[in-house]
Amino acid sequence: MQKQAISKEQLFGNPDFRGLSQNKDFLEDSVREVIILPIQKEPGYNADNIVRSKKLVHPFIKAGSKKRPVNLVPDYALKVENNFAWILDAKAMKYFILLVFSTIITVSGYTQTYISIVPCLTNDAGTLAEKSNFSFEIGRQWDVFSLGVDAGKTSLGKIRGRDTTAYIEIRPNLNVFQQGKFTNTFTAGIGFIFNSKQSLMTELTSGIEYAFNTKVHFNVYFGQYYYSGRRDASSVTFFGLSAMLYFLPSIHTSLIKPKAA
Repeated sequence: MQKQAISKEQLFGNPDFRGLSQNKDFLEDSVREVIILPIQKEPGYNADNIVRSKKLVHPFIKAGSKKRPVNLVPDYALKVENNFAWILDAKAMKYFILLVFSTIITVSGYTQTYISIVPCLTNDAGTLAEKSNFSFEIGRQWDVFSLGVDAGKTSLGKIRGRDTTAYIEIRPNLNVFQQGKFTNTFTAGIGFIFNSKQSLMTELTSGIEYAFNTKVHFNVYFGQYYYSGRRDASSVTFFGLSAMLYFLPSIHTSLIKPKAA
């Protein structure tokens, strides 16, 4: 059964937020009691999944030539399925905008970096090597969305003359639907093939991803490549099996949530 949305009045009562934002005495301790405590209680957070004043290393900023890490100590680090998912900091009302910005930057440090090998076979004419496509991808996962940079070759066949098979591609990916360890994925990519007369490369791919564990995933996928140049264009369908390794445990979900029984 899907839980109904809660209103602002049900969550906080009926405080005058406009007046509170101008109240110089409404400081961090008041923010904790009036705003943060209801936000934590409503989704069911408790002492088991809230860690206070956890020391974190900033994901982007380093200090000095020796790359000394910059540490952050948020008021609350909250867990989802025993993995740290987001942070919450109590600030006086005048610091609210700065708080939102810093929270977005810090939470981005909880995204998962992944690497993947992406082999496939096309239905083009030729030998097995000429039909084979192989690439390597590195990217970042934000819950239901990921963005990767893919480098590879459109064919592994023997090359005579100038190599027209090497390419680089940007691959946005969306987790559409998830059931247990299986996720339906959709990818729409765009790339460039070096030295080719049909240098523009686009991709539409659908796949079924299997989570072997929290760090290793496999994806059976199929789709179509479209190639185009100034004077001609072509397309080819493909089928493949990729393997993905997350550097941190993967906790992403799907765009469409299955209904509870």
